[in-house]
Amino acid sequence: MIKPSVDHFRVFGCLAHVHIPDVRSGKLDNKSFHCVLLGVSEESKGYRLFNPIAKKIVVSRDVVFEEEKQWDWDVSYEKQILLDLE
Repeated sequence: MIKPSVDHFRVFGCLAHVHIPDVRSGKLDNKSFHCVLLGVSEESKGYRLFNPIAKKIVVSRDVVFEEEKQWDWDVSYEKQILLDLE
């Protein structure tokens, strides 16, 4: 019997950066946007994420995780981005 792989599991609620395809962005636009990990999607092969800025659920496979960081719900979006840059 083969053990299932759990390499795709991540820390719930960690900060994630979802890649924006080049077709949808300009030359000087951001290449990703911030999200919070909710889990694995049941409909497709991808991660289920919450975009706190747009307040929408996103499903994506092209994601980079920062498992040691989490979204600070008490701070505004502008301050959150400045904290991430430090």
